[in-house]
Amino acid sequence: ARKAGIHVVMITGDHSGTAQAIARSIGLPHAADDVLTGDKLEMMSDAELGQAVKKISIFARVNPEHKIQLVRAFQANGEVVAMTGDGVNDAPAIKAADIGVALGSGTDVAKETSDMVLLNDSFSTIVAAVEEGRRIYQNVKKVTLYLFAGSFTEVALIVGSIIFGLPLPLLPAQILWMNIVEETLPTMALAFDRGDEENMTDPPRPKNTSIFDKQMKLIIALLITISNALLFGLFIYFWQTTGDIVLVRTLMFVGVGIDAFMYIYSLRSFRRPLWRMNPFSNHALTSAVGFGWILLIGAVYFPPFQTLLRTKAIGIREWGIMIAFGLLSVIIFEGVKWAFVRKNTV
Repeated sequence: ARKAGIHVVMITGDHSGTAQAIARSIGLPHAADDVLTGDKLEMMSDAELGQAVKKISIFARVNPEHKIQLVRAFQANGEVVAMTGDGVNDAPAIKAADIGVALGSGTDVAKETSDMVLLNDSFSTIVAAVEEGRRIYQNVKKVTLYLFAGSFTEVALIVGSIIFGLPLPLLPAQILWMNIVEETLPTMALAFDRGDEENMTDPPRPKNTSIFDKQMKLIIALLITISNALLFGLFIYFWQTTGDIVLVRTLMFVGVGIDAFMYIYSLRSFRRPLWRMNPFSNHALTSAVGFGWILLIGAVYFPPFQTLLRTKAIGIREWGIMIAFGLLSVIIFEGVKWAFVRKNTV
């Protein structure tokens, strides 16, 4: 818990000597300066208590009112507070905390008031829940960025073509095919990806942190200005040189699909470069992307799909250009990750 930046304190109605003995056995600071009793707490102002909770590890001889005071003192310092307890007298503090945690062996009142119940009464379960929460948050960021980037690419192509008075680069059926058939399974697989090993060494996030942090905003901005501009430039180039709108739409359809299938692997970690990850460790993602490639190729070469999506067969040269475009997005992602990791380690 300490490595994860969690400040663990003991709040008990027992004698301070008993609390110190238990703290010594579990590794909490237990010197005399680390203990604050309820009678001393009552004589403190809110400001003094706010300073005290930053350094005190043991609160002994406290009553239910003191527990609520402590929860509010931590919250006033901007902390996200998880309060554990098992008795009726713990229920008010459990309710006041951001996350109330009741022991499975506790009273029904404590359980009904809490947000989470520990069936095994184990502190390690709380730590495991924090780790799982951080993994889920990280995966939400991945999926959000993946869907946002893909959708914005489609919007940018459509809006750009309207502004410049050009034919639509993608048809509605092609957009639906990409969003529903090709991207759904990779998105679901990404949502259950493993978290970074370093997740439990990061400090807690501030309470009101936006999911769109500086790193995500920079990635989105670069994709908008570089990747999407290049794709729209390819659309104009192929339209002017070939005059074949079916071919050009096929190329845009392939380009958007390849782009999504390639940079999704960079998205698996916001701190570790692609070449330091095992791209096949997420078997569900590997299968989903592989199936997506099959559908993409089938959409280009399988006659019934050609009729449905109004595509046509393309050659190796065109595939090479679109794969090179997909690699550009990977380079953008990796460049931003490198810049942020370097900034945080220097």
